[in-house]
Amino acid sequence: GGEVWWSNGTQSGRCNSDNTDSPWCVPTPANIPSVSSGAGTMPPGKYRVAITHVMASGEESAASAIYSYTLASTGSLAITLPAAVSGTNYFRIYATIADGTILQHYSDVPAASPSATITAAAAGYVLGDRAFLLPLPAGDILAFHNGRLLSASGNTLSYSVPYDFGLYDPVHGRITLTGAIKIVAPCEGGVFIVADKTYFYAGNDIAESTVSEVLPYSGIKGTMFRHPNQKSVGWMGDNGFVLGHADGSVKLPQQDHGFIPPRAATGSTWVRVRDGMAHLVCSLDSSAIYNKEVSSDFT
Repeated sequence: GGEVWWSNGTQSGRCNSDNTDSPWCVPTPANIPSVSSGAGTMPPGKYRVAITHVMASGEESAASAIYSYTLASTGSLAITLPAAVSGTNYFRIYATIADGTILQHYSDVPAASPSATITAAAAGYVLGDRAFLLPLPAGDILAFHNGRLLSASGNTLSYSVPYDFGLYDPVHGRITLTGAIKIVAPCEGGVFIVADKTYFYAGNDIAESTVSEVLPYSGIKGTMFRHPNQKSVGWMGDNGFVLGHADGSVKLPQQDHGFIPPRAATGSTWVRVRDGMAHLVCSLDSSAIYNKEVSSDFT
């Protein structure tokens, strides 16, 4: 959408088309300081209230902690609002009906508002999972796949909720592998993940994917690329370039010809197309190991 999403493993952001940088998600507001009763016609009972931050564009944050308050007699709910996070435009108010469990949209108030009052039953769209979401963790590998942002750090891949790239479910929105993740390569049929071994998470949604081991070894971080002429991806594996296809199959064009490159911690791949031919040029860092199995082309 005209933005570049970035992370260095500890920080993250998105570079916008106007050359500004903003967070992956709208900042979550602080918790509601207090709720009290006022005059009104709402029935007595137990109410639950939560707030989010909303931008003028409609983008919404995760929710604050849910505040429970018992209205002893007929009246209204007076909500003291926390100080708004700088740069946000509105507070969005959610509440249940008396003794209800589902929080629904009641109103939006300007971010500078010190308070808000609920005088009638909330009847808008539901808060839903937003009550339990957190900002997606920073990573040193990022990728998009079918409406989700994928962020890998260490041996954990976290993935956002669909089409809300900066937020994730901390309970269900992650995959933990047995080794540090080196490659995350989405393709049409799923996602290749290279850690201690090489795996393929098949399906349109990584949250509901089926995983299979496709190679018994790892790869070199930073070397992922997209094939220019096919619906496939690739990277430098421990035994040379790997081409991964949408059905989860892989090809090893160098290994099949006895061509074994050195191994390294990190690298980068340049895809060059010239005169109708695609060439891959891989640069490895200074940790490259030249052992006896390395092709004589390198030694």
